[in-house]
Amino acid sequence: MGFFRSFLGGKSETAEEQREKTAQKKFEIFKFDGMRAQRMGRMDYAVKCFTEALALQEDFETRGYLAQTYLRMGKLDEAREELEFMIKAEPTHTDSYLMLCNVCYMQEDYAAMAQAAERVIQLEAGNAAAHYLLAKADDGQGNPLMCVAHLTQALMLKEDYTEARLLRAEALLKMGQYSEADDDLQAVLSADADN
Repeated sequence: MGFFRSFLGGKSETAEEQREKTAQKKFEIFKFDGMRAQRMGRMDYAVKCFTEALALQEDFETRGYLAQTYLRMGKLDEAREELEFMIKAEPTHTDSYLMLCNVCYMQEDYAAMAQAAERVIQLEAGNAAAHYLLAKADDGQGNPLMCVAHLTQALMLKEDYTEARLLRAEALLKMGQYSEADDDLQAVLSADADN
């Protein structure tokens, strides 16, 4: 085939180009097989596929899928390791920090959770989820006053943030501020009477 291509004026592929093309194709097969396995709930196979894909080519998206898979499997240390690698690779990608916050929360590492949430706030001051996660870290560290302050900030950014209202009500109850807690609970009930 290469003879005809060169004879007709076409350019033949070099051996290096052929290897790169083959490696790219293998990478894509492993990545998409991993995604299918993840959707089917075959997490061990998904990890194997994503790991093989990353051995062929570094890819931020694939590493994110691997972190999600580890998280679903309950392998928090592995998920955290992947997320920390992603943060080093792209230090302004806020979703990686938010996912890291959730992993740290499950590991009860509230100081690291607070650091990750604060980094998101530095990058996106208007991110209500980051303020909420920072409040959860404050709550985990036994600081209800800062918890309420960060939840208030989250609610200023997103007024209908039910989880933030409920957590703020809990923190206010811990502080003995029952009427303020009742205000939050009433707001939740008026928004969702079936809750």
